[in-house]
Amino acid sequence: MERVAGQEVQDVADQDVAVHDIEAVRRFLTKYCQDCHQGENADAKFDITEYYDARVISERLEGWEFALSRIEQGDMPPAEAGNKPSVDEVTWLVGWSRAFRRSEAERKRWDPGPTSMRRLTHAEYNHSIRDLTGVAIDPALSFPIDPANEAGFDNSARTLVLSPALVGKYLDGARQVASHLILQTDGIRFAPYPVVSETDRDKFYVQRIVDFYRRQPTELWRYFFAVSKIEVRIGEGDSLDLACVGVADSEGLSSKYLRIIAERVLGLGTGNYLVGPWAQVRERYKGTISQELDEDRRRGACEALAQWIAEVRGPMSPQRSMMRGPKDLHQGTQSLILWYNRQLADDRLACREDLFDLAQRGLLVGEDAERIDGNIDAMREAYRDFCSVVPNAFYVAERGRPYAREEKQEAAGRLLSAGFHSMMGYYRDDRPLMELVLDEQGVDELNRLWGEFEYVCELPVRQFSGFLWFERAESRYLWDERFDFVRAEDLSFVEPEAFARLEKVYLEKLLEGAPDPQVEIAVREYFRGMRARLDRHLELRKEAQRRHIADLVQFAQRAYRRPLSESQRLSIEKDYEGFREIGGGEHRSAVEDTLVSILTSPWFLFRWDLQTGENGSEVQALTGLELASRLSYALWGSLPDERLVQAGIEGALERDREIREQIHRMVEDPRMKGMLGEFLGSWLEFRRFTEHQGVDREEFVSYDDPLQRAMAAEPIEFFWGLVRNEGALRECLDARYVVVNSRLASHYGLSQIDLFSSDPSQWHRIALQEGSPWGGFATMGVFLTSNSPGLRTSPVKRGYWMIRRLVGERIPAPPPNVPELPKSEKDTGGETLRELLAKHREHPSCAVCHQRFDFAGLMLEGFDPIGRVRREDLGGREIDARAALPDGREAEGVQALKRYLVEERYDDFRLHFCRSLAAFLLNRTLVVSDDLLIEEMIAQMDKNQQRVLVAIEVVCTSTQFRNKRGVQGQ
Repeated sequence: MERVAGQEVQDVADQDVAVHDIEAVRRFLTKYCQDCHQGENADAKFDITEYYDARVISERLEGWEFALSRIEQGDMPPAEAGNKPSVDEVTWLVGWSRAFRRSEAERKRWDPGPTSMRRLTHAEYNHSIRDLTGVAIDPALSFPIDPANEAGFDNSARTLVLSPALVGKYLDGARQVASHLILQTDGIRFAPYPVVSETDRDKFYVQRIVDFYRRQPTELWRYFFAVSKIEVRIGEGDSLDLACVGVADSEGLSSKYLRIIAERVLGLGTGNYLVGPWAQVRERYKGTISQELDEDRRRGACEALAQWIAEVRGPMSPQRSMMRGPKDLHQGTQSLILWYNRQLADDRLACREDLFDLAQRGLLVGEDAERIDGNIDAMREAYRDFCSVVPNAFYVAERGRPYAREEKQEAAGRLLSAGFHSMMGYYRDDRPLMELVLDEQGVDELNRLWGEFEYVCELPVRQFSGFLWFERAESRYLWDERFDFVRAEDLSFVEPEAFARLEKVYLEKLLEGAPDPQVEIAVREYFRGMRARLDRHLELRKEAQRRHIADLVQFAQRAYRRPLSESQRLSIEKDYEGFREIGGGEHRSAVEDTLVSILTSPWFLFRWDLQTGENGSEVQALTGLELASRLSYALWGSLPDERLVQAGIEGALERDREIREQIHRMVEDPRMKGMLGEFLGSWLEFRRFTEHQGVDREEFVSYDDPLQRAMAAEPIEFFWGLVRNEGALRECLDARYVVVNSRLASHYGLSQIDLFSSDPSQWHRIALQEGSPWGGFATMGVFLTSNSPGLRTSPVKRGYWMIRRLVGERIPAPPPNVPELPKSEKDTGGETLRELLAKHREHPSCAVCHQRFDFAGLMLEGFDPIGRVRREDLGGREIDARAALPDGREAEGVQALKRYLVEERYDDFRLHFCRSLAAFLLNRTLVVSDDLLIEEMIAQMDKNQQRVLVAIEVVCTSTQFRNKRGVQGQ
């Protein structure tokens, strides 16, 4: 007895294969096939005499059935053969073959098919790296193409060999991943681009912070616009708090800052707003922003009010200038620049103290110059409040060099820079944003971004090193002999003892020059602040390094798709220590090398879930973890997530209900698009369409890279929606809707384009009007374009693709020396493509095949070479989309073609789909025992409105999917 996915079944002894009438089969082959297909010189190198034994037919069913299909279709024996079988003889042979195959399927019912451990496909490798790191690095793009198996898919162990060259590629790929590594205080993270150098890491964190700043709603006019809506809601009975929260949410504003502005503009607060700028703001607001105005005019009035505020707010800020130190202390030294930056930052919400002394110079707002004698304290409070609510800047994202001559003080271009000369250094100036706009979560996020920037980029260490370099190279301050012990490249100066020695000597020299007391304060503050930053950094470094090692272990566990043994955990830690010792104690290099070792481990690179035990010929049920891995690579093309792994550990996946719940969860995840790209791309032959160069872009100027990418994504987005929404397979042939982004909608000329975002990453399902030519695979631009040779359509290629790829007919390759058709529809000598094809089909050997598919391509002539609807070809001739169907009936246009596919070829399409899906999900060419699985897929779809998801569930809960046996058991 043996166990198969929880079922005990009687081991079927090797029985005699069905030999009934095998002599009749042999007589048929001898009479009609043997003359041409025998021995070493057999035509097409196909020796039919090898199939005289029923056991051989059982072992080579694919080859046998291909030969039989040629006989059934009348291709063989060829037309010139003198001896051809009768219809009855062929019918008998086909019937015998089907009965034989059925008996073989029943005999091998419990055979899950051959499996063996294999390496990841390049797509699986890329997807796994993406899910491990959280970024799309795609290191396998430079790898050689994975070869496909007989089913057309590249995920079969039989074709996925590991060559020495590929081993080198894996090493390069792992190093590429390591180049994205970021060592944060809370663990290991990965950037979307390489961050090997200090500049790379600086750029990454600077951009994250600047992006955060620019996402914040700080445009003042938007708050005045929102106040006008708050008035309405208060009038309807809302409290101020409720109105502010509701309007802020709808307008994408800060409710905290909106409440502050609303209090003052509407006079609802407790502060003194009767005089000063807020009184002027209220007067202007009431005079220009009326509820009777339409939104555009109200917006314009709000923008004008914000502009007026900016003009009057500017002169209210305290005036600051750079401080000069004594001889040898360069004005560009870090201490003086940081002092200046601090003053400016402190002044963001401040009002200049001498504002009232300058009344005669017109710096007061409106009539306030006349009112100042009345209540100086109230007026002073009003101005201070105004400045504290309307900062001169919410944050500083760019900064120039303040010590330079005025004409050289760049105002922009140096993001977050402190303004040092020839030194690395950044300065944070965002107090108004923190206090006025951000909520608690926003404050925490911004603090975290700056904290990670400080640590990951080692800002205090690098800044202090730059300080030492500047004071010796650009300044004369460290030229004295007393500073001979100081070297900028000596990192020991970040340690407390060496730092304190330098600080002491530095201050001694400063005080010898009797500096301005402010200069002394600035220098002392510099050393005090730098020491605090360095201490914090060194402490964080110790804590973070422990986290990084722990994260490497967790990274390996996810990469290996199973809990690590104690020895594996210790091995990873030991690898880190060894790499660190080799690298002279350098932590980052040791982490990178350990990461590379994990990503080149067989536990990551190979599908261990497919590995069989010592007796590979026996059927073995997959363990829970193996099934979790197999399921994730089947539906996501990537490693399992934590929920799936946990379900495997707990044994939940052994129950049909649990595995179906996981399947439903997984198909909702966008990761399934990765799997669909591989499955649909191979099945329907468009995987490399983004590399397609067949379109003449001078003729078709609207065809560009974004359109090409959208075309390649359309069938994936369509089919993903079909699975998620439990749609029917028939929709692939004639959907009443399309799934498009803005670029495709424009290309197809769909009027609904105005209904959704122009963002090409957003995909939308839109219903089609009755009679629309669109809908289903056949009319998608990717297939129409990839089967058109540049300046004309190709009814032959389009028709062949449809009948071969959609319906699954086996059609032999064309004979050699087939004459080429003209490259352009403009160069056909006055004849249409239809007429040229008709001449081609006059040859009997050509007509046999062409009559099976040309009709489909001709009925698609209403689409131009890049998939747009057309009425004329490029030569100006009216389109003729008529054709004779295989049974001789006349039909015209794409609607008739889709009716033909749905009404007469759906069963063929479904069978081909089910066989293709099963082969892809099982990672191998189908074997005879899979016939029963295909039958079950079709039966369950019949019971469930032809839902695609049902077919996926049947495969993933099948004996074949949940069990394995070695290849030698075949």
